[in-house]
Amino acid sequence: MVSRSTSKGFPGFSAIHVLGDPCLNRPFRAQIDFGEKASAFFRSEEKPLGPVVARWRMGSALPSEVIWCTIAAAQLISAAIVDRFLNNGITGWGTFPVDLLGKGGEHIEGYFGLSVHGRCGPIDKSKSTRILKQMPGGVFPYWKGLYFDPDSWDGSAIFVSETSSLLFVVDTVKRSLEKAKIKNLRFVALDAFERSWD
Repeated sequence: MVSRSTSKGFPGFSAIHVLGDPCLNRPFRAQIDFGEKASAFFRSEEKPLGPVVARWRMGSALPSEVIWCTIAAAQLISAAIVDRFLNNGITGWGTFPVDLLGKGGEHIEGYFGLSVHGRCGPIDKSKSTRILKQMPGGVFPYWKGLYFDPDSWDGSAIFVSETSSLLFVVDTVKRSLEKAKIKNLRFVALDAFERSWD
């Protein structure tokens, strides 16, 4: 399943968000068996030949609508989220089949691997602002803001950069997921995003 592409005006970096894992241990977290292919499947560069096996790894025995995996470049989404994205005209994404196994090894129906075909150009690190943050071990440099050439964005509501696997979503996606009361998500606007790597 693949969404349609679209072309829209650039909304600004405060209206685009990194959609991330809030790094909580309580929600159902899965281990997915595609090793070195993780990035290629997530970025819609390759399709698996059949269902990818995902197994409960930690947390609750009951899966959430979005399941984060032990590999960073892997998320599973429920059929309800697929329907929500389709009904709201969300673009830039697709799915691949997964065989999700619960805590007791039981099969759990209604989940798909998320693949992202929306794109923007490379992250321009020179546009980020260097800041100093007080951490428990001392003061360390961080960089604030993730920026790319707005003309390189293909207009998709869900997308990734050519040089990063961070998942970007526009406000429409954020509002849709918040309206659905999905709890295990974290949104950070691109112009407010802080990172320790340069």
